Amino acid sequence: MSDQVFFWPNGDFVTLSGAEVDTLYKLHFFGPQEDGDIPSKSGLSYLIEVGVAVKDYSNPPANRLTDKGRALAENYQWKHQPTLEGGE
Repeated sequence: MSDQVFFWPNGDFVTLSGAEVDTLYKLHFFGPQEDGDIPSKSGLSYLIEVGVAVKDYSNPPANRLTDKGRALAENYQWKHQPTLEGGE
């Protein structure tokens, strides 16, 4: 997967690699995750670095999106959103 540009509602943007997009997707659609359930540790590290995610072992599951991360994910048009019907 090539890098993708994600925009916040205010117009600011960040470029994410495939690993970062996979991690953002998992945290957005499936909620907070334990370390072993994160698709990419390097992707999570970058999301934490830019303030999109946080790791907090005092509040399990430890890995979650911040408010900034939720706004970023909600503003993005996902190409393959899960549906209740199980299709794409």
